[in-house]
Amino acid sequence: MIRGTKDGHQPTSLITESVEEARQLMAAAGYPEGKDFPAVEYLYNTLDRNRQMAEAYQQTWQASLGVKVSLRNEEWKVFLDTRRQLQYQISRAGWLPFSPEPAELYELVTTNSPANESGWSHADYDRIFDAARQEMNPKKRYQLYDELDQILLDEMPLVPVGFYSRNKLIHPSLEGWPANHMEGMVWNRIGFKD
Repeated sequence: MIRGTKDGHQPTSLITESVEEARQLMAAAGYPEGKDFPAVEYLYNTLDRNRQMAEAYQQTWQASLGVKVSLRNEEWKVFLDTRRQLQYQISRAGWLPFSPEPAELYELVTTNSPANESGWSHADYDRIFDAARQEMNPKKRYQLYDELDQILLDEMPLVPVGFYSRNKLIHPSLEGWPANHMEGMVWNRIGFKD
């Protein structure tokens, strides 16, 4: 569930998007076409792109599932406090890794993480995360990450609905430009082909 890196962990448990499956699950739960589905509120912090994304989710969930979503915008400090107190139904969140190793992203939902603003707790997840953190063999560590991904997929304490992206226009004769999410540049390795 945590996105992989070019040379590192490549997840085996992936989320697939299926509006039809979502409709079937809602109907099986007693809400065909969203009829009588309880009120839903989406919390986001003040930023124009966050508002645009919130409005897009609102429209998509209404059109695809018949779910009516109200939007609540809060300034950053209030937003953080609301999330820490778990006073929300659905909330925007975003994290970027500080290194190519995904451990810090898995740590976000461990029981004792100060960044865990979901209220979710899972003893097996915590145990496997601790084992992965101590495992020095990358292949074994990645297998443990796969176990964490499967738990996240089964439990869904977080639902990724979007990913950050960057567009770059790179001249074809440029070589050595790294394709990595960290934007790490070793400038003396970047140059133009002869």
